[in-house]
Amino acid sequence: MDSYTDRYSAPLGKSDHCVVHLLPKYRQLVKREGPKTRIVRKWDRDTAETIRGCFEGTNWNIFFENEDDLDTITDSITSYICFCEENIVQTKRIKVYANSKPWVNRELKTILLEKRKAFLEGDKQKQHELEKEFKWKKQSRRQYKDKVEKKFTEGQGRAAWDGLNTMMGKNTKKQELKCDDPLTFANDLNVFYSRFDSTDFSREIDDVCKPLLTIPNNIRVTECDVKKVFSKPKPRKACGPDMVGGKVLRECSSSLSSVFCNLFQILLNFHYVPRVWRTSSIIPVPKSSHAKDLNDFRAIALTSVICKSLEKIVCNYLTTPVANRMDSLQFAYKAKRGVEDATLTLMELVTHHLDQTGTFIRILMMDFSSAFNTLQTHLLLSRLLDLDVSPGIVLWVRAFLRDRPQTVCVNGVKSSELILNTGAPQGCVLSPILFSIYTNEIMSNTTTLTLIKFADDMALVARLKDEQSLSIYFNFIGHLISWFDESYLRLNVKKTKELFIEKHRARDTSLFQPVGRLTLEALRDLNVSVTPREIVHQKVYHHQTPPGVCFAILVSCSAHQRQEVDTLLARNRRHWPASHWESLLGQLNSGGTQSKSLVYLRSTRPQDSLWFTEPPHSRVLR
Repeated sequence: MDSYTDRYSAPLGKSDHCVVHLLPKYRQLVKREGPKTRIVRKWDRDTAETIRGCFEGTNWNIFFENEDDLDTITDSITSYICFCEENIVQTKRIKVYANSKPWVNRELKTILLEKRKAFLEGDKQKQHELEKEFKWKKQSRRQYKDKVEKKFTEGQGRAAWDGLNTMMGKNTKKQELKCDDPLTFANDLNVFYSRFDSTDFSREIDDVCKPLLTIPNNIRVTECDVKKVFSKPKPRKACGPDMVGGKVLRECSSSLSSVFCNLFQILLNFHYVPRVWRTSSIIPVPKSSHAKDLNDFRAIALTSVICKSLEKIVCNYLTTPVANRMDSLQFAYKAKRGVEDATLTLMELVTHHLDQTGTFIRILMMDFSSAFNTLQTHLLLSRLLDLDVSPGIVLWVRAFLRDRPQTVCVNGVKSSELILNTGAPQGCVLSPILFSIYTNEIMSNTTTLTLIKFADDMALVARLKDEQSLSIYFNFIGHLISWFDESYLRLNVKKTKELFIEKHRARDTSLFQPVGRLTLEALRDLNVSVTPREIVHQKVYHHQTPPGVCFAILVSCSAHQRQEVDTLLARNRRHWPASHWESLLGQLNSGGTQSKSLVYLRSTRPQDSLWFTEPPHSRVLR
């Protein structure tokens, strides 16, 4: 009765029994979750032309009159863009119900409302007439299905899969985090994400950058570069703290390329990043459905979309000179490289080595704890200079990583602001590239060891054969741990695993230990109809092969007993499912009057396997 609630009423008439009214505890979704109001912007061709004309007729030189204050220039330009978008692009306030379906259009909704009204008024004739109009419901669903299929043919994969999830009733909406006090929880998360910023390395950073201040900047930004990066932001991308979305940059890339070309060039010349672009608003995303601790929430930083466009321009100047000096076994964030290449490389190393005799493999899979948050700026800048990166890029990266304001937003409530000087924000374009350069110097220089990297994941493949190669493997692990400590990287011990692989080979049966006796009752487990008497009283030796396969050798079996067993198995062959079992009977000469009979039984169905669980590494026929 957990699904109902009871309500007692007076007895009916002269009855001496009370009336119990059972009400279901279940409440409709539309009653459990109230309607939500959303404000959407209506972008069309006329709106895009109007806002482009507005930007083209703007005198942008006015914003650069006070060139000494770059923060004011940036804030003025971004605020003006937001102002034009709010005044030109029409907004619409819509009410979204929890049970709303996208195929319920205006005509169908009108019919549903009229039917509900007729039901409340008790007008059965009108209800019957409206039932005929429900062909619109099937037609609306069919139109929505055609719309989803059209998305597939046009190559819009994300929109197509969103439509399929909606049709299947899959809830893809983000749920609010359950917490008693969102403000306290947001402050706790912000402090937790900032826990690695405990040491001040400002003096070391100044020592690295001081010789570079006199070198002029040699990076030149063109309008074509700006127009190219502005045409790529996703329209549905979340806005950063400056509230400039990707839709307006994409629609007005040609109109805004000139002003931002000048702004980007000034910022690179002065090695500066505006404060609003350094600000990150963190959205905690649960790593699992049952997140309890602070470590169970992944920090996703929302930063300025304009700053990400500038990062892409800087990334081109950063990766081009270091491409030939980067580790070839780093498969992340490279053109025409992916996780499939890393997996195939690992498989090739393993299979090629195991083809040799007496070899085995040990793979140490390493995972870092908050890898991007532990990155130290002074070490990164030194390693950038070691790779001959342009001094202008190095100084701009220093400005990009230092004095970063950070807040955490939980259910619309923002935490207090903290200033960080350690790590790189997750979700930025440059962060993974900088981390790859940060870990580039650690490589394996021996023929038996290979260190495969994919961003912040590493796999050390050791191709071993003897004690000498094994000692080299352990020594390199010690070197790795020392380098991690020097680089302030922390291994996640729970997720760091080691895999041991050895190719299975046939072994001498004389090494096997006797494990039991093969009796007639054992043959009965093979679905063989036999007489209830014991045939063989000899020891059974075994050897485990891949699942479903077993070799059983009958030792010291006389010729008469061997012939009787062979005849018995052959006679009852028809009782075995031909598609499930195979039998091979052969004779192994052992000298003298004794002989050995080899019985090979193979199951093609896992449920028909003939194994014991004892001893742990070997199983026998029942």
